[in-house]
Formats: sequence, structure tokens, C-alpha cells
Amino acid sequence: MRSIPAPPARPATSQRRLLPWGWALALALATPAGAQEPPACTPAREGLDLCIAEKLCRCHFEPGGSLTGRPPGLRWDCGILRPSCGVVPASPPQQAPAWLFSRPPAWPRPGG
Repeated sequence: MRSIPAPPARPATSQRRLLPWGWALALALATPAGAQEPPACTPAREGLDLCIAEKLCRCHFEPGGSLTGRPPGLRWDCGILRPSCGVVPASPPQQAPAWLFSRPPAWPRPGG
């Protein structure tokens, strides 16, 4: 069997370069900033709908409790059941047409 030749030794000065500080700074500034905190949910804003992270969130009182591990207080509700921003809330259903509940014509009974 033939042995596999070893790769050539690298010179002491590596060919790899580190990014210059200018590029590193530009990359750091180009990254998106952290998300802003929503405004505080205060009694003055209770019942207010606000678009937060593309969800139509509502400021309301949550009772808290031992299951959630949170104290009672006002919080933003941005749950999965809340609509997305820009979506028109559903309107009340329209009244069903009159023919839907009308009785069909009487059929003659057999033997009668």
C-alpha cells in the first residue's frame, strides 16, 4: 500500500487576514437594532388597540395567578387569536335569507 502524502506545511505568516476595523465597524452598524419596547400598558391606555410586531394588540387587565406565575395587572394582549395589523375586524354576520327557514311544500302522504 502507498502512503498518503502529507499536505505542504504552511508558512509562519498565514495568508488569512482579519477584517480591518473599518469593515468590522460597518458590519456592526449594519445589523438591525433590537426591537423597541411597546409603550407601557397604563390605565389611560386600557382598551386601546395598537399595532405591535405586526399584531393588533390590546391593552387590558389580566388577573394573573399561580398558573401563569404573573401578578395581576394591565398587559398587552398580542396572542395568536389577535388579528394582524391592517386586517379589518370581522363584521357581524348578515341575516340569513328568508327562504332558508321556510317549510317545503307539503307532499301527499301515501295511503292518505
